[in-house]
Parts: sequence; C-alpha cells; structure tokens
Amino acid sequence: MQGLNGTEKILLIFLSSALFVFLVLGIIVLVNFIKLQRSIMRAATNIEEFTHKASQLSELMKKTGPLFKLFSASSDLLHKRKK
Repeated sequence: MQGLNGTEKILLIFLSSALFVFLVLGIIVLVNFIKLQRSIMRAATNIEEFTHKASQLSELMKKTGPLFKLFSASSDLLHKRKK
C-alpha cells in the first residue's frame, strides 16, 4: 500500500480542518439554542404567573366591585351636598 502524495495530503488537511470548523460551529449553535430555549421557558413561566395573578385580581374585582360602586356613589353624594 502506498502513502499519500502531496495533493492528497493537502486535500486531507483541508477537509479535516473544514470538518473541525463545522463541528465547533455546530457545538456553539447548539449551546446558544439551549440558552435561548431556557430564556423562552423562563419568559413563559413569568407570563403564566402574571396571567394567573391577573385572573385572581379579576375575580377579586368581581367580588368587591359592588362595594366600590357603593363607596363611589356615597362619596359622590357627599361631594354634591357640600357644594
């Protein structure tokens, strides 16, 4: 079996280098994708917590809404009487 000649060695080095570069770039892209996925998951969790709190606030306002209307109406009556 014969060894590699000069052109074959250069081609082998070039292809090996290109493969190595693509491997490193693939790892970098994968790491950045995982970081992005984690950020999206954190944002989704925050949004879910916010919507839950907004829903609770909405329920509270439904329950206490008539009380606020009563307070507002009595406050308006007091202001009209003072004038």
